[in-house]
Amino acid sequence: MSGGNLQEMETAVGKQSKTAVNAGAKAGDPMPKLQNDGSQLASVEDLGGPTPENYRVDDDSAKLREPSLKTVKDIVNRGAKPADPMPKMKKEESEVEDEEVIEAATGTSYADVNGSGATAAVTLPSTQEVAVDYVLSGSATNSGMTLPKLVKAKSILGKNEVPRGTKKYFAITQQQLDDMLNNITQVSSADYAAVKALVEGEVDNFMGFEFIRTELLTLAAATDIRTCFAYAYPGLLCSVGQDAKGRVSERDDKNYATQVYYNMNIGATRMQEEMVVAVYTDESP
Repeated sequence: MSGGNLQEMETAVGKQSKTAVNAGAKAGDPMPKLQNDGSQLASVEDLGGPTPENYRVDDDSAKLREPSLKTVKDIVNRGAKPADPMPKMKKEESEVEDEEVIEAATGTSYADVNGSGATAAVTLPSTQEVAVDYVLSGSATNSGMTLPKLVKAKSILGKNEVPRGTKKYFAITQQQLDDMLNNITQVSSADYAAVKALVEGEVDNFMGFEFIRTELLTLAAATDIRTCFAYAYPGLLCSVGQDAKGRVSERDDKNYATQVYYNMNIGATRMQEEMVVAVYTDESP
């Protein structure tokens, strides 16, 4: 190839080729320069790591050190509070315990027969009940929670010689609190003020009872009669054989639906019938 041909090729390489696509096109913009050439950047921290010279399989030469400079995690989490712990199923556990105690309080208990190992059913005696139509005087008529019913329940426990100083409780619903506030206007203003404070949650004690409000008490749908109960502390026993445990998993055979498993072993019983009193109240409108 002659020298002239080589010169022509070099000239052609240095020129822009003309095609149907770029015919008449302007020259491209020059490549922009960096605003920062690197001299203003923050210092670079050596985090270690493996190199051809120091890498070994039997030590930490391949491990990176924790950076002392701020990381993305530090910036994102700056000022963040610790995450809330996973909530436990305390409400469900409490309701399970309440249901067991409520059922045991006025239901059927079982007692050992003369140490033989055989058991016999024990029901709450009628002498441990305050009837739904109990009145202090006059004709018996169904009623909600009244002061005479409270006095009667306390009297039954007292006549059974529940030891003085033993804590006494009374399980009721909101309806019975409302009944007391409406019905105790018949007595002194001091009693009314005490019940009003009880209803408003300012106190939880009245007439020597600590009141426990729960909507889990048995209600007979046919008659609207609610079974409340008063008891002295040793009269009922609730025992947990196995504490609550739960697990959440996916069911691959149910389109990966979430399955919640929860289990506990719990039981309750009456220990002494003389320390439990059932009080029946009418919730008819």
